[in-house]
Amino acid sequence: MVMKKTLSAVALSAICIAAATTSAVSHAASNAPSFDNAGISYVNLDTSGGSASGFAIDFESSALANNWLISVDYLYASDDLTVNNINVDFEASNLYANLGYKFYANDSFTAYASGGVTWVDSQASSSALSVNDDDTGWNLQLGVRSKLTELFEIDANVRHVDVFDTSDQELSLTARYYLTANASLGLNYTFADSDSSYFGLGGSYHF
Repeated sequence: MVMKKTLSAVALSAICIAAATTSAVSHAASNAPSFDNAGISYVNLDTSGGSASGFAIDFESSALANNWLISVDYLYASDDLTVNNINVDFEASNLYANLGYKFYANDSFTAYASGGVTWVDSQASSSALSVNDDDTGWNLQLGVRSKLTELFEIDANVRHVDVFDTSDQELSLTARYYLTANASLGLNYTFADSDSSYFGLGGSYHF
């Protein structure tokens, strides 16, 4: 009888420990920052020559093995400008396609680095003239991402961009609020240089 009671107590303790461990792992996983998402946002671009509005599309996946990840970011903005009483249609596109690595991570914080291809295209046209300028270069990015709570996540990164035979650094800050485990609203601000910056407001699906 004593042996049966002891075995029952051990079994009950094992079940409790297993349940607590499962709960802790689940809680830790829910607090890990997301690197598997796709999103779209409204973008407003400010430059020394004026402002333009458009959209941004971003995709991230950490499905690659051993902490590797891929990311694609695309931005498009356009506006109708008046220069010396001449109407000018302005369009700008920017694409980053990167391979990255999460080199440090704990339950709620991740530091990462990535690098890849940069493509920039800008067009300006009027009734008398059309100008198109595009180039392909490279970029390197270093960032940190943290899930401060189960509902709130922030990302801060700096990106070195080399294109059009010049180099610049972009500073970017993004905050996300999770409506559900798979859906979030995000606000982003990016300082490109002293002449240009932009902010974005949108939503993401996390898979």
